[in-house]
Amino acid sequence: IQDLLEGGVLEIAMSSLYLLFMFRISVKLTVLAFLLSLAIILPTVIIGLQTKKLERKKEEVLALSTSRNLELISSVSKLRLSSSEYAGANWWSSIFQKSIQFESSIDSKIALTELFQSVIPNLGILCTFILLAALNRESFNSTFNSPNSGEIIGFLSALTIYLLSISNLSKLIVKA
Repeated sequence: IQDLLEGGVLEIAMSSLYLLFMFRISVKLTVLAFLLSLAIILPTVIIGLQTKKLERKKEEVLALSTSRNLELISSVSKLRLSSSEYAGANWWSSIFQKSIQFESSIDSKIALTELFQSVIPNLGILCTFILLAALNRESFNSTFNSPNSGEIIGFLSALTIYLLSISNLSKLIVKA
């Protein structure tokens, strides 16, 4: 919680400054940036919370597997006498299969989160260029002034830093 308060407050303060700077350049582009930040935060937090639950279940399964190991070690001779070695091995291995399933599920959720955090900013830059083209076209048809090249470079720089800070903030939220 302390990391979230120390780093999170600073991240929010810095990203809000960049958001204000982006508002000054173009409201439409800033709305796009805000929607992209939601596209980063929501999946990351949801998947992160699901991953935490899976990690807890995996820890429970590993604890159960340790107790099963001890039970199996103490009852090897009984299993041999009763010819139940195969059933005992299946009983023993079932818990490890669950552990492997949890591990692969956790790995896939982490990979999905990393995919979101790498694709969304690039998608944001692409959408920004598309929206800039639309704003340019609109400025030819009306008295609306589209951002000049200096403002576009400033906006893209601010957008990149803003999306990076949002990505880091979502990681902090998941860790807390």
